[in-house]
Order: sequence, then C-alpha cells, then structure tokens
Amino acid sequence: MPKLGLTPDEIRAKAIEISMEKIRTLGVDKLRLSDVAKSMGVSHAALYPYFDGKAALLDAVVERWLSKSESPLQDIADSAAPVEERIVDWFVTLYTIKRERVL
Repeated sequence: MPKLGLTPDEIRAKAIEISMEKIRTLGVDKLRLSDVAKSMGVSHAALYPYFDGKAALLDAVVERWLSKSESPLQDIADSAAPVEERIVDWFVTLYTIKRERVL
C-alpha cells in the first residue's frame, strides 16, 4: 500500500480523478497508469492493488462518469411530477451533465 496518508478508497478516488484530468488534457490513448502514479508520488506498482492495468482504470473512470449521471436522472424518473415535466427535466438534466463534462 502506498504511504500517502490516505485510505484505500481515497487512493482509488484520487487515481480516478487524476485519470479523468489526464484524459481531458491528453486523451484516452495517452493515459498511462505510470503517469497517474507519478502524479500521486508513488510507483506504478503501488496502484496495481487498486487497478489491474489501464483497462481497469478506464473502467473505474467510466463507472464514476455513469454514476454521476445516473443518480440525478433516476431521481427525476422516480419523482411524482407529471410525466411530461419529468421527460423535459430528464433531458435538460442529461444535457447539463454532458455539457459540464465536455467543458
């Protein structure tokens, strides 16, 4: 375990956040587990207990993105508002989430 003073969940979350930033700036093809580890101040081997490799890291990033959009959309779908209002709210919320992600 890396000596970062963080819990395993915090280490995982930090690696995902760094990965998201690197994807935004460099693109998916240039994302490397070793670069994420370097940004965290640890060796790339220290991240293998959390991610088996680049594919596992990308899976975690996608899971984070999906969970951020799924929860607010599910809340709208489950609300007691009229159907027409929920449909409009759902699409506006989805648009907002995607727009924020792009920016």
